[in-house]
Amino acid sequence: MDSDLVELILTVVVFVVAPLVQRLLSRGRSADRPGAAPEPDAVEPAPATNPDEPPPAYPDDAPGAYPAGAPSPRPDRAHPAPYPAGAPTARGDVDRVPGPAPGPAATADAERFRAWDAERTALVDRLRAIEARAEHLATGARLERATYRFVDTLEEFVAARARRLAVALEGVDAAPPAEALARARELEVVLRWVEGMIDSRRTGPLRAALGDADAFAAACYEPIAEFARAEGLPLTSNAPVCVLGAFDLSIWTGFIPTGLAPIFLPRDFFDRIVRWPALAHEIAHDFYNATRGFDGALRAQLGLPPAEIGARPLAIGPQGLTVGQLRAVFGAWLEELFCDVFGALMCGEAYAWTMIEEFARPDAPGEVVAVGIDPSGRLYDEHPPRHLRVEVVARALDAAGCAQPARAVLANWNERHGGEPDGIYFPMGGGYVGLPIEPLRALAHDLADRLYGEPLDALYGFRLADVPGVDLGPHELAEMERVRDELVAGRVPHRTDARAVVAGAVLAWRAAPEREREFLSLARRAIAAEGTFEVAQDAYTLPADRLAVARPAAGSALDPREAFVLHTVLSPPPAGRHVGLAPWRRGSVLARRGW
Repeated sequence: MDSDLVELILTVVVFVVAPLVQRLLSRGRSADRPGAAPEPDAVEPAPATNPDEPPPAYPDDAPGAYPAGAPSPRPDRAHPAPYPAGAPTARGDVDRVPGPAPGPAATADAERFRAWDAERTALVDRLRAIEARAEHLATGARLERATYRFVDTLEEFVAARARRLAVALEGVDAAPPAEALARARELEVVLRWVEGMIDSRRTGPLRAALGDADAFAAACYEPIAEFARAEGLPLTSNAPVCVLGAFDLSIWTGFIPTGLAPIFLPRDFFDRIVRWPALAHEIAHDFYNATRGFDGALRAQLGLPPAEIGARPLAIGPQGLTVGQLRAVFGAWLEELFCDVFGALMCGEAYAWTMIEEFARPDAPGEVVAVGIDPSGRLYDEHPPRHLRVEVVARALDAAGCAQPARAVLANWNERHGGEPDGIYFPMGGGYVGLPIEPLRALAHDLADRLYGEPLDALYGFRLADVPGVDLGPHELAEMERVRDELVAGRVPHRTDARAVVAGAVLAWRAAPEREREFLSLARRAIAAEGTFEVAQDAYTLPADRLAVARPAAGSALDPREAFVLHTVLSPPPAGRHVGLAPWRRGSVLARRGW
């Protein structure tokens, strides 16, 4: 046979007959499988020369590479996800079986991530709602004189912090930390209370009453706040805000980071003038806690331990107690005694009479000489025995030159309780152990003397008595007595400092207790309520008798311009009115300090 013919036959067999036979055999095998679909008539030959070799694996074959139902990036390969097992595929020639289902661990991780994401999203939405509400309240508060003071707290504390926290959480792929939840709750607490303070100042009678209390509290805070600005003390709160409700008289020191100092007033506060001087004590609490480093510097100078150390119960050994052990107890009481000294300087003997009215227990004299226990039941209370507090205030009054009122205060106090006590009683072993009062009185007097007259490192070397406006001098005492006389005479006191008005009203109450409501009404008319357009009576006029004295005699050479210059030169300079407050850096602890 011709070689060319043989070559032609072999070519036909290899390239035509063999592939045809292979295709027929493959179709027969596919038909034998149950559920197999018939192959289309025209199919492109596979690129592999060996039909038994599996096709190459492409990235789109990997389970989960593409979402279920999404088209495959390779048009010649169908994604298996949309087709159930055993159903014909898009090509119809291959029965694709889905990959294995995710294991329990993968499913749990996915569920956990979804829960985290839902919790984070809910917290972000909560913070955004806080921010929006704070900005809405700030917009309204800015339009009213009585509520303008709350704008900075709403915008710079509540809204700004909520915004920053929400932005930080949006980039977290995990559950929000517990601290973020705590911060959100704190912001909600602040927002709720500030909203209540704003609402209470939008009703006429209550706005005027709270404005009078705010004005007195501000008059007590202003001298020490201006001193702090002038000397650079890191004071971070100086905006007292009174809140009326079912509270004991106390201050919320946890609000210090907000710049506000909420003072809680009992419901009968506006019925009794004798309660008002206690606001000075609460103002001192805010200053003590809002001035960074004040507590530590004061304790270091006075040689007193931290409050939690001083509050530990005394342990009496075989040799008894040392003076050092007794002195350490005053570490637990330092803040309260400092506030009492400050109150005495703000209101003079009126503060002492307020203490007696509030603290006296003629029917239970043992209560005023007993050391209290804190709520934990393990430590001494932060409030000293009431008798020691009266002793400290009387000592401060004596140091300020009020010796006769100081003696009168102590005599009245001892008379109410059956004479001078001989001991102070400490809880010990389920009962009380009495310790002689003399060493404790000596320690209390020493502390009062040092707080009043010693240059304090916590005040950058100034004495408390040297702070302008804090010292109780002859001018302040004369103003208090003048207000007392005008009130007893039934007149509204001539325009003067709110501190002198309140203190003078308490002195008038001492002279005529049955006229207390009258004195309170007249005193409030002399105070220009904070956040209102009130002006003090006689703010721009003088009574006729004073006007006659004020006019220069005929032919006098006194020039009003010279008088103005002389007054300006001789007046004490205000302590730095334009020095800003240092920013707050500490965290918030929602704590309250009681009277």
